[in-house]
Amino acid sequence: MFINALLVTCHNPRQFYGNDLVKRLKEQVEKPDNFTHPLAYLTLCNANEPWPLKARSDLNSILNTDSEYPFVKDLQAMAIMALSCEANRSRNIDHILKNTTLSFYKETIQQFLKLQATDGSFGNVYTTALITQALLSSGQEQSGDWKLNSTIKYLMKQVNSSSANFLAIYLTLPILNGKSLMDISNVNCSANPRKLENDSVSEISDYLGPKIRVQYSLYVGDEKDVIHTISLLVPESYRASEVMELAAMEDPKYK
Repeated sequence: MFINALLVTCHNPRQFYGNDLVKRLKEQVEKPDNFTHPLAYLTLCNANEPWPLKARSDLNSILNTDSEYPFVKDLQAMAIMALSCEANRSRNIDHILKNTTLSFYKETIQQFLKLQATDGSFGNVYTTALITQALLSSGQEQSGDWKLNSTIKYLMKQVNSSSANFLAIYLTLPILNGKSLMDISNVNCSANPRKLENDSVSEISDYLGPKIRVQYSLYVGDEKDVIHTISLLVPESYRASEVMELAAMEDPKYK
């Protein structure tokens, strides 16, 4: 969720105070003994990071489970969003979601459509919001097999109640804009003053952890005819390559 928050606010999760959060997440996902939550795959897709080889088998097992635990529908909804994101990334759902995965994907969507209650819900407010996002991400907003307006009325009633909490509001807000968590991958930061590729300077100024002063010099010519030196205050965890990138942002001479 933190990486998604950075992406949607046009921060770069690959350069977060010297840490590549996307790389860290993928390293955790790639561990063979770990159960990978489908939200992790959705996040990797939103960050435009290739999935590990085990991704489809993990998502298939979630979509094809016989478990009757109430949270399974939530996991399946996030798995649908992850697969929708991956298909959207390639612009070809039949190419990405082949054979078994595509079959599970379509079957799960049909199961979701049959779950809608008369009040528009699909269970509690969290499950309702997640399934609605899954249906939106898979292009079902115009389907006649469910009543989107009834669902929105139900969600509005829930988030306006005294029992509404952060998670309910977090999951509902994208729906009110006709979006899902999958749409984070389509956020346009071109007009944002804090662009993904140029936000290191502002992030460092906001950083509250330990910092060190680094002096970086650029020598021009065999006899060091020209010397450019810049002094930078950076987080202790910064690598040399990141210092060079920051210098290039601060002064064009270092590009």
